[in-house]
Amino acid sequence: MPDEPAEGLDPLVARVGAGDTAALAALYDATSASVFGLALNVLGDEDLAADVTVQTFAEVWRAAPHLTPDHGPADAWIVATGHRLAVAQVRTGGSAVPVGPHLANPLLDDLPADEQHAIRLTYFGGRTCAEVARRTGTDDHVVVGRIGSALRAIRLAARRGEADVA
Repeated sequence: MPDEPAEGLDPLVARVGAGDTAALAALYDATSASVFGLALNVLGDEDLAADVTVQTFAEVWRAAPHLTPDHGPADAWIVATGHRLAVAQVRTGGSAVPVGPHLANPLLDDLPADEQHAIRLTYFGGRTCAEVARRTGTDDHVVVGRIGSALRAIRLAARRGEADVA
């Protein structure tokens, strides 16, 4: 998670939108570790993750003038942008980490197996819900439901402090 509270990032994004490079540097310092970590989880390669991190902040620079409060908290938007770019990298031939037991995480380990599998395939494997549905022989709506249920359980566990969110 960013070192700076999310509400502190929104003014930085506004300054970036006005062309303030110092604000971009501060935004990078506050969020780049989260973007890089997520990209590394998706891609499994430090060089590709670093490239995605750079691409993310280039997109932040381009999009910041057009952002509104409807886009949500700045930190969530930035990390979601990084995730989208990492998944795009996988789809265009980049590497992705294989989905397997080495991705152990206490928050995932407590989920039912079908929810764990759906989360690992989508968030760490870079697959769409439709791809997961085809791979698992289920319906798209079932996969979406499993992911939603898993994310709610993870959110509740993280709020209770039952596990360290990486």
